[in-house]
Amino acid sequence: MAETTEKTNPALLGEGYRAAISMIVALVVTFAVFIGVTGWHPVVTAWIPTAVGLVGLEVGYTTYNELWLWVRLLLGAYITAVLLIVSLQLIGTWRRLIADAGGES
Repeated sequence: MAETTEKTNPALLGEGYRAAISMIVALVVTFAVFIGVTGWHPVVTAWIPTAVGLVGLEVGYTTYNELWLWVRLLLGAYITAVLLIVSLQLIGTWRRLIADAGGES
């Protein structure tokens, strides 16, 4: 049996493909969350403003405020998770570069 000094990569795809796939998945998930939260034709945006108030109000103000609270909460949590993942990826890459350069034991 011949000995080899090559490192084998157990990953199925190369790093370039994994980065491209992760970007595509991130875009699709972002679009799905946006559509899931706002909907194609939200009822709330169908209001017709007039000088005397809102005509055709199909959703009460408390319901509207609760919906926007949930939308802001979900989008805030999503953005926080994305930023956390990106920052951890950057920290991991930075640590790997330092370790490969021999700066860390």
